[in-house]
Amino acid sequence: MAGKIRRLKKPITLEGKGLHTGELSVLKLSPTDELGIWVEKEGERYRLQDLEADGSFRGTTLFLPDGSSIKTVEHLLAALSGLGVWQVAFSIEGSEVPALDGSCLPLAEELIKNVEEFSLDEQFSLDVTFPVWVRDEDRGAFVAAFPSNTFELSVVVNYGTERGITQAMEYVHQEESFIKELAGARTFVLEEEIEEIISRGLGLGGTKDNTIVVPLKGPIPGLRYPDELARHKALDLMGDLALLGVPLKGLVVSYKGGHVLNVELTKRLKRACVLGE
Repeated sequence: MAGKIRRLKKPITLEGKGLHTGELSVLKLSPTDELGIWVEKEGERYRLQDLEADGSFRGTTLFLPDGSSIKTVEHLLAALSGLGVWQVAFSIEGSEVPALDGSCLPLAEELIKNVEEFSLDEQFSLDVTFPVWVRDEDRGAFVAAFPSNTFELSVVVNYGTERGITQAMEYVHQEESFIKELAGARTFVLEEEIEEIISRGLGLGGTKDNTIVVPLKGPIPGLRYPDELARHKALDLMGDLALLGVPLKGLVVSYKGGHVLNVELTKRLKRACVLGE
């Protein structure tokens, strides 16, 4: 949208273990003179929206033209999008974005200290002009985008009658409220999923400090918000929608959604909607 966005003023470096690989990696964010979010690798630079993405590995993975990939980018992209930082480049030493505390709050707090606001003359958004949706009929899940004058999220998580967990939250985007409402929501896993995740070679960097374990029965311990599961799903959704490479103007509704559906929705939005209209 025409108006104000933010750009990075000076470099930021954060390091830590990846949530799934368990390997140490270093995230570097750098100022750039070019509008957009850029991915850097060995002297090459790529526009985020030009890269292929996949959401089927318990997170969102970017694929670079040289055949390499960057895993678990959703929290990084959520922090940039949530704070309106649409002029920045980033690179990874390693294969996965550091998990930090399982949310994007540590990164968001660093960003907010190192960005500056500036005005755009041109239109810079992707506007939802008619309903666009994707669904998983087997799970009864869907993610849908509708026209709106703002960027809004409506998210429902539902883990069935046995567990008895249903959470819902609505978020109307304002950059000043992002840190308070979404940035601190941490990733989570269902207790009975852990063994299967580890058997796939994933979750090797998960700890009690960066991952909420949702028990089959009983209350969820140590939540930052009563509805933290829904808030984290909203955070993931915001990060995945940033794959568009520009701010989105629309209402996005997610019911039992996840990265696979989120990424597919971004692909359909790219085909269906027109930048700046």
